[in-house]
Amino acid sequence: MTYSTNTDVQNAAGGAASLAALADFDGDGIADATVIAAAQAAADGMINSYLAKRFAVPMSSPPADVVELAARLAVHRMRIARQTVTQGDTDQNAIDIKWLEGVRDGKNVPGTDPVPAASALQVDTAGTRDSTKLTSRERLKGFW
Repeated sequence: MTYSTNTDVQNAAGGAASLAALADFDGDGIADATVIAAAQAAADGMINSYLAKRFAVPMSSPPADVVELAARLAVHRMRIARQTVTQGDTDQNAIDIKWLEGVRDGKNVPGTDPVPAASALQVDTAGTRDSTKLTSRERLKGFW
């Protein structure tokens, strides 16, 4: 399951005609499903590479901002393939990457309803220490 639907990608591209211009590699005037699917998979992989540090990926029910981001990234990949990237596209892509970096670093949260599940890669390193050790919190009480 991809984060964005074909309709999301179509909306991000600017409509059906714009999407067909980007994704029609066989020249029949219709957007090729395999081209769209490949762009969606690449966008999802990129998103997952940033989100995996903090959240379980792939997200089972991605928030709306992740869906929109996935659609924009898929369209950007198709524009790169067609060599039709504008300065506006490059600027938006930089903003999207910066947002993903913020999510990775814990500065941004991808939606709040539902809250994404935590990643298995996050490990709580704080915990109790065995009091039988030579140096422990209990043995040092009174020294400060």
